[in-house]
Amino acid sequence: MAWRVVIALSCLVALPALPIDVGGVRLQEMVRLSAEHEPVKLNGAAVRRFAAHPVYVGGLYLTVPATDVETVINAKGAKRIFLICKTSAISSANLRQSFEQGLAINNPPETLEKIHGQVQAFLDIWRDHELKKGDSVWIDFIPGQGTRVYINQKLLKVIPGKAFYDAFLRAWLGKYPINPYMKKAMLQGLAKN
Repeated sequence: MAWRVVIALSCLVALPALPIDVGGVRLQEMVRLSAEHEPVKLNGAAVRRFAAHPVYVGGLYLTVPATDVETVINAKGAKRIFLICKTSAISSANLRQSFEQGLAINNPPETLEKIHGQVQAFLDIWRDHELKKGDSVWIDFIPGQGTRVYINQKLLKVIPGKAFYDAFLRAWLGKYPINPYMKKAMLQGLAKN
């Protein structure tokens, strides 16, 4: 009888994690961002709405769970912030403005001065990239490589170092985040809506 329990439990452990539905988007509980780093786990995700209409699903993947921005920044390993467009379009101007404002109000001027070139390289991506329904954006941090920006799984830019990604995390998770509801969901689990 005991051997049946052991076999049953080992089968449960071997099962892959099932996708999680957030706003009609199926998210994997764990993903691997690079072959040389451990997988990251979904820390939190939610639907960003405007006037009750879904705009995007966004979230945060980390190697260890975290509930505050400094823990996220100081966590070792890979990280991912993602957006999946749920509306007909998100203009490049709106994306650029949101990112620029989030970076500016959540980071000290001296930090922004040190990473000015990296910030401009990131903002330049959004000059020509309007998001359409179903488009995905991955903004990954890979230790030893830096920030990697993907749209629809196509690598667009690598920004070296860790300082830019830390500033980007503060834009989403700092005192004055790009969206307070998304910050709460990224740090406190899944908001299934």
